Amino acid sequence: MRDLCRPDIRNASFNITEENLIDYVTRIEISKKVPKKVREMLDFTRRMLLYGYYNYDFYTQTAIYLFLMTESAIKERLYDELPEKCPMTKDGKTEMISKDYVIIFQHLREGWQIVGFEKLGHSLESMINALKAEQILPSRIDEPEIDILRQLRNSAIDLARAETYSPAVVIPIFWKIVDLINCLYDKGMHEDEPKALKQLREHYSMLSRAVEKIKKTKKA
Repeated sequence: MRDLCRPDIRNASFNITEENLIDYVTRIEISKKVPKKVREMLDFTRRMLLYGYYNYDFYTQTAIYLFLMTESAIKERLYDELPEKCPMTKDGKTEMISKDYVIIFQHLREGWQIVGFEKLGHSLESMINALKAEQILPSRIDEPEIDILRQLRNSAIDLARAETYSPAVVIPIFWKIVDLINCLYDKGMHEDEPKALKQLREHYSMLSRAVEKIKKTKKA
């Protein structure tokens, strides 16, 4: 039983200590404008990440939970924007649908479109594009973030074949998700991405330049 309270040695490969893991998961603040229910889900995600210090598998579970909570938050935010009566069309047929969460998203799954929300479909990508069209999400939330959510979705669909996520992968994903959630509810967050993400982007840009330099040297 004592082994349950010992750090998972696999963290050492990424220089993860209890102290710097706490720093990583608290580096980006959650906006006070984010609804309490969503803030609580993000706080729960932080705790899951911290548990990874003792059991490495929690990093993978955190990644899957991040997808599920992000999908939920995006749908809830979209639902808030819909009128009480939604005109929906399919194959030339139009129906007025009373605002009901289950019915609306069931219709979207069946290929119906909401008049005035033509970019909105069943996929998470279309939902993000619809939110961008309504200026609820900034344009900087784009293909990289959508691609991350696609990967996480694949892991959530097939847990048995889900890849093992490392802290080096999950922590930046967590930062991106917190940024996306902040932007959903706080327009003051639209202009500037968090400092941690800027530093991460600069780090990867530096690595990319170094790799390109090595490639050019080898060709010469």
